[in-house]
Amino acid sequence: STLSPTLFPYTTLFRSGYANINTHVDKLNLDASRENWTLSTQGHINASIPVKFGYTENGQYDINSISALNTNDYLSLLSQPAGLGAAINLGFTYKPINALTISAAINDLGFINWHRYNVSGTMQGNHIYDGVFDYELGQDSPNEEQQDILTELLDDIVNSIDFKEGKSYNRMLTATFYAGIEYGILENKISFSALSKTVFNPEHIFEEVTVQANFRPVSWLQASLGYTFLEGGWGTMGLGLNLRLGAVNMFLVTDYLPLNWTYYNNEGSHFPLPYRTKYVNLQLGFGYNIGRFANDKDYDGVKRRKDKCPDTDIDFLRKQCPDIKRKKLVNKEGCIKDEDADGVQDCYDRCPNTPIGVPVDEFGCPIDSDGDGVPDNNDRCPNTPAGVAVDNYGCPIDSDGDGVPDYIDKCPNTTAEAYGQIDKEGCPKDSDGDGVPDYLDRCPNTPEGIDVNKDGCPKDSDGDGVPDYLDQCPNTPMGVEVDYNGCPKEEPNDEEENREE
Repeated sequence: STLSPTLFPYTTLFRSGYANINTHVDKLNLDASRENWTLSTQGHINASIPVKFGYTENGQYDINSISALNTNDYLSLLSQPAGLGAAINLGFTYKPINALTISAAINDLGFINWHRYNVSGTMQGNHIYDGVFDYELGQDSPNEEQQDILTELLDDIVNSIDFKEGKSYNRMLTATFYAGIEYGILENKISFSALSKTVFNPEHIFEEVTVQANFRPVSWLQASLGYTFLEGGWGTMGLGLNLRLGAVNMFLVTDYLPLNWTYYNNEGSHFPLPYRTKYVNLQLGFGYNIGRFANDKDYDGVKRRKDKCPDTDIDFLRKQCPDIKRKKLVNKEGCIKDEDADGVQDCYDRCPNTPIGVPVDEFGCPIDSDGDGVPDNNDRCPNTPAGVAVDNYGCPIDSDGDGVPDYIDKCPNTTAEAYGQIDKEGCPKDSDGDGVPDYLDRCPNTPEGIDVNKDGCPKDSDGDGVPDYLDQCPNTPMGVEVDYNGCPKEEPNDEEENREE
């Protein structure tokens, strides 16, 4: 269904042949004048053909006296070919990616030695005739008189060839080199391909390049459309259609469809004739599968009446498991072999022991949505940011156990005493902003900007019980009783005491 040739490394050693004619023209000149035409020829013929010649008076082969071989001769020909040789066929395919196929091959690189029924002939001479004639305007073919002149010339040329028994000779086979490339899209439902075909024969190299689009919308229908460039110039079209209906397969393939036509006129009849093409190929047929796949919808080797999985994508499985035979990809019931029942065939299941019911990816491994290495079914923190180190439960690591993961924690060495009093950045809270965390602060409501001691309380430099920021007498001696302003209290005199009494 594609242009790429079927290419596998292989070698074919032997070739045989039953007939060959090889001609070589060294000279062919035509001098035309009003009086006559002169055709000068020079060349030779080598042939190995299963026929018998009569002889002329001088002992040479008489081309006008040829008789076919008898039955025994033909039986001998079948067992002993007229030519034997050797050739090789080599090829390969390469898929750098799943959608791209590159291929190359060379076929019939070799030769045949023709050594039986050999005949050689020398063609040399001048052929003069006076049958010069003019075509009338609109004349499509020679009339009877003109045809007789041409026949006489041809007979004269043939009779001038000196045939005799020939020697064995070697002829190179017509080798063909292929180079192809194909790229598929939409899961290979559509592909585009190109194939270069170069034909080598001893006298000429023939080159053609074909580009083609292939369509496989469903498994039972395939179509292709191609265009071939011949000898770097004009081209031809190619079409292909393959339809598979159950056990019946029908196909229509044609290539080298000519794009250039002319019309032949003969006594009022007009019909088209192609030109600029050497041949046309048309194939039409159908096949009926009577073997293993006759009633096998998905082509997995299990008949439909026994197949509990009739829609197995066998083509996909064969791509994933190219070294396993088709019938080994499914079990006796036609379902893919899948020991852990995760829907992925065992041959390419990278996690063959997945627990039942766990969602898996295309390779049969439990899905890990956040890519932290812990599958979703075990991940207690399923939305971990990419690149964050996690523990066995899929949660970001928290080295100091303060509830803030390391990748956020700006205070990674928080002690256990501070647990429960941690901010969102992983640092102990300091509600009054005095630099002493709450879990150590004995004066948690110190006004902002007040110097505090290690316990988080305002400093009292003279130790009188009044903090410095309120103490109006900051240097009160030790032991002196002070008032609420931090100043020493005044002692009452005797008169005041008596008055009080």
